[in-house]
Amino acid sequence: MKNKKYSLIKHKNLKGYLFSSQMIIGATITIIFPLVLSVIISFTDLKINTANVGFVGLDNYKWVFNEQASGFWQAVGVSLGFSVVSTLVQTALGFLLAVMLYFLSARLQGIFRTLIYLPVVLPSAVVSAMWIMMYSGDENGILNIIFGLQNPPFQWMGNDMVAFICLVATNTWRFVGITTVIYLVNMSNISNDVVEAAKLDGANKFQLITQIFMPLLRSATILNVILSIIGGIKSFDLFYLFQTNGNLSSNLTPVALLIYKIGLGSKDISNISLSKSVTMSIVLALVLGVITVVVNKTMNRKERD
Repeated sequence: MKNKKYSLIKHKNLKGYLFSSQMIIGATITIIFPLVLSVIISFTDLKINTANVGFVGLDNYKWVFNEQASGFWQAVGVSLGFSVVSTLVQTALGFLLAVMLYFLSARLQGIFRTLIYLPVVLPSAVVSAMWIMMYSGDENGILNIIFGLQNPPFQWMGNDMVAFICLVATNTWRFVGITTVIYLVNMSNISNDVVEAAKLDGANKFQLITQIFMPLLRSATILNVILSIIGGIKSFDLFYLFQTNGNLSSNLTPVALLIYKIGLGSKDISNISLSKSVTMSIVLALVLGVITVVVNKTMNRKERD
């Protein structure tokens, strides 16, 4: 009897292993293997124009932490600044838009939700081309025409601070729809009994927002903040297209764009270093991991308090 029971358990375990093996193999191929290979490459001098690969130890990591040589930490600073400002603006604006949609009728809510989310699905090239025309620093620039700044034309990309604000505005316009939808879905899941009880107690809309919605939407806020911070730090296409076509200063080079330039984007093949690019990516991944853990713990601690 015991042998039969043991055989049955063993058979069930085998079926479980077979079902989970697909996920294990997939994770190994798509996550574990590339990660291990990247770590190995970071200890070499792999370049795109030579087949000779040598072991260099920690030289690539020393190079990354040498700011004058790599410029890595300046780029991280640009990414962090862009990420923090974008997160604050996008989270606040997304919440306000979600509140406005919440109090609309179902039909109007559906229309405006679609309009707000539409920029999210637009290709990066389309978004960048549209906003480059908006920020054009000549008399035909759309913003110069709207604000009467044609004589002389205002150079929106001519000052790093103004250009930074313009990029934050563009990024917010494009991705605020995600934040809004996440907030709106969570608002819709709040029990009507809670809202009606607050109204019976005399709560107005402002009190509903500050005393009902905001406390009950902490988890949505945590999700939005983490997604926005990580997305901001990884931002690449917007900066790349604005530097290529919109006269954006190289001083505003985020870390993802710097990694691309070091690893693939240089016009001089001899300057392309895949190993240094991979090393930057590993350090960036560690920075992102630390930031994610800190933000998550901070937000959860506030939620418990």
